[in-house]
Amino acid sequence: MRICLYTDTAKPKLGGQEFVVDALARQFQNIGLEVKVLAPRPRYPLRPDDGQLPYPVVRHPRFYSTHALVAWYRWWLRRLWQSWPFDILHCHGVYPPSYLAALLQLHRHVPVVVTSHGGDVQPGSVRLANPVVRQRLQQRLQAADALVAISRITRDNYRRLCPHARTIVSIPNGVYLEPYAQATARPVELVAAIRPRVYFLFLCRLVPW
Repeated sequence: MRICLYTDTAKPKLGGQEFVVDALARQFQNIGLEVKVLAPRPRYPLRPDDGQLPYPVVRHPRFYSTHALVAWYRWWLRRLWQSWPFDILHCHGVYPPSYLAALLQLHRHVPVVVTSHGGDVQPGSVRLANPVVRQRLQQRLQAADALVAISRITRDNYRRLCPHARTIVSIPNGVYLEPYAQATARPVELVAAIRPRVYFLFLCRLVPW
């Protein structure tokens, strides 16, 4: 089976969506599936080093705008489809990736799965403030074969924007635990008041949602 992961942001940029796409691509390969990541080039000064990744990455120019000239980028998705017909298209980010898939009518050939990583369907987001982009985003949510909700809030936002969505599946982001399986030496600079089995460590980006 061939899976195309189309994301509007990828490594070397570091963030939740970039790590999820990277982890999925690695795990798909580990279980014997063929996978390719389609992603825009990162903004300067970041420079991709895709040759160091264990899966192939196809790059296209970064999005000039989320409103103007978006349709032009379907050329890159079409070229990948023609040279490497995939069995599933998994779009990370509702817009523009799934919108471009719709322009090519790829849903007639393959299932289209869409995962929002939160921000693009969050009330008050810049994209939803644009009425043209908002309409396109709503249309793509309704046309998707399945929507992946990484949280309850994301599921609620799907329902608010698209009450008639076909299928919403809750799949929270995972954590690869193997690197943390073994205890490590206590850092010498750690404050003495922080003791084992007393504190719970919580790592995330704190935002007022």
